[in-house]
Amino acid sequence: MIRYSAYLASIVLALLALLLATTDPHWWWGVAGFGALAALGTADLLQRKSTLRRNYPLLAHFRYGLETIGPEMRQYFIQSDTAEVPFSREQRALVYQRAKHVNDVRPFGTLQDVYGLDYEWINHSLAPTAIPDHDFRIVIGAGRARPYSASVFNISAMSFGALSAAAIHALNAGAKRGGFYHDTGEGSISPYHREGGGDLVWELGSGYFGCRNDDGSFSEERFAAQAVDPQVKMIEMSVADWDHVMATNLRSTFLCVKAAIPHFEKRGKGRVVVTSSITGPVTGYPGWAHYGASKAGQLGFIKTAAMELARYNTTINAVMPGNIVTEGLQGLGEDYLKTMAASIPLKRLGDVEDIGNAALFFASDEAGYITGQQIVVDGGQILPESLEALASI
Repeated sequence: MIRYSAYLASIVLALLALLLATTDPHWWWGVAGFGALAALGTADLLQRKSTLRRNYPLLAHFRYGLETIGPEMRQYFIQSDTAEVPFSREQRALVYQRAKHVNDVRPFGTLQDVYGLDYEWINHSLAPTAIPDHDFRIVIGAGRARPYSASVFNISAMSFGALSAAAIHALNAGAKRGGFYHDTGEGSISPYHREGGGDLVWELGSGYFGCRNDDGSFSEERFAAQAVDPQVKMIEMSVADWDHVMATNLRSTFLCVKAAIPHFEKRGKGRVVVTSSITGPVTGYPGWAHYGASKAGQLGFIKTAAMELARYNTTINAVMPGNIVTEGLQGLGEDYLKTMAASIPLKRLGDVEDIGNAALFFASDEAGYITGQQIVVDGGQILPESLEALASI
């Protein structure tokens, strides 16, 4: 009954105040105060949203009140000025002082424990070294086609959706002036990322923003268009991105074949044609590690699947397309198409029909004795040993 003590006490005091009010009008204040507490306790007891209020009428409100002022109590009476959660009061005061252009230096000692294991300091050098350049940078992708000299100070990922147009424009303009890069965040590259002209690191999120088809799937052509943009210096890939592409290209292949096995067994024969790619099994492309690994994985899958499907008189093979003309690829512009065509011995890009004809062959009776194999359909793109060899054609 202790949990109801405050509630019962409010009722008793309200009745007592009512009795005394008959002789002294001043007690009507007591009737109003204790009556209000009794009414609040009754409401707590009858409501069904909060178990705490129902089990502890009136008393629960004291807990809620203490919880409300708890942060202030800890901040002003318990925590020290150097406790970092996540920033100490000392650090916050320093920011305020510098923002207001007031004195931020305190002489004669420090509140820090200079003998603590977590205390850090910088010693003066006995033999100073001349630093030729204060613009500290790290070369990323040395030896690649487009190495990037990245500053050690950059703008971390904050997407347009999380901020605003003005904020993104200001951040990118700052990146341009400071000579460092601006991470786009998973919201991809907005027009406001481009206005400032600062270097960009394109964060490729699992939503494929900036490189997705209308149905939400990954678009190779739109990805390529963004990847070759001079302002995009690097592409960031998360574990979720990797898993998403693996699921789309590799796991889906396994699940489709698995679902079709009962039908192969019932019919006594079957054909499986997998669409792989030259990217991964034969060639590579910076930023496409997840895509290339998934396409190479498809070829590894069909080798074992060919042996396991043989009992159902079923073959499984793969078509490996090169650069094929699609709506997305055409959207990259005529100059891009001409450049890509010039890198192919046949001097043209492939058509969808070229891929379809190869798949049709694998699905035909004429290919009934071919399994676990692949056909490259790329106009000879992977054949030249060097640019000089290509130029001699």
